[in-house]
Amino acid sequence: EYANQSKWVETIDEWVISTALNSLKEKKNSLLCFLSTHQTLSIADESENGLSSLKTLLQSEGMSVQLASLDKSEQQPACQMLIIIGPKDDFLPAELDYLSSLSKGMPVIVALGPSHDQSHMKNLKSWLSQQKVKTSSAPVLDQS
Repeated sequence: EYANQSKWVETIDEWVISTALNSLKEKKNSLLCFLSTHQTLSIADESENGLSSLKTLLQSEGMSVQLASLDKSEQQPACQMLIIIGPKDDFLPAELDYLSSLSKGMPVIVALGPSHDQSHMKNLKSWLSQQKVKTSSAPVLDQS
């Protein structure tokens, strides 16, 4: 959600995610931060399941891409958008509290993935609900 606009992305597909990012935020000079924890899909991963080609695509559109973490001892980049793609493990309440402060005032994109059983993500789904985000296991297709 950004500037009273929202995009729901549940399909972990580079084109769908890129389209959602472009529709929510000005492209040029944006610093997009991908959370690297809870076994999220990585922008540094060059394998078939990795997101390195998404990183290349976003950079070709004039965006900067960096990793962010939930480690309070690390200096966090000055992100304009926080992106969490495909976490495999649920977040602890303390991590979600820190995520709230880290993401304050910026749009956040969460792509949970195609799994039909996300019952193990109770804390994350509760946090999303508190942020007024409704989750669904239905696939999403953006044809814009």
